[in-house]
Amino acid sequence: MDLDRTAVATALKKLREEKEMSQQELANMLGKTQQAVDAWERGLAVPAPNMLSRMATIYDVSVDYLLGRTIVRRPIETTAAHMTDIDGELTDTEEASLRAYLAIMRQQAKDKQAKLPPEK
Repeated sequence: MDLDRTAVATALKKLREEKEMSQQELANMLGKTQQAVDAWERGLAVPAPNMLSRMATIYDVSVDYLLGRTIVRRPIETTAAHMTDIDGELTDTEEASLRAYLAIMRQQAKDKQAKLPPEK
């Protein structure tokens, strides 16, 4: 599958602006130059996987969202996992239901992964 540089560039710029960060501020956080961030946001270059991962953490989104593979900012597993961090706000039944749902989602992801052809 080819990478859509335009989608990546659009997502990166939009998320940075939502955080009201300058390109230089982001560059400083990543240990990169402002020129590198500018090139990513204009689609002239694509960040390395480790940079995508770090930006996903900074922006609280998935790497798939950054790559334009989904319009869902965070996978349900991540959202649900954070919900269980709310001590005392979930009933035992709600927490059990959430854990059961997570187990189903994880199994579906494993099944989907197992059906993918091996990478070359």
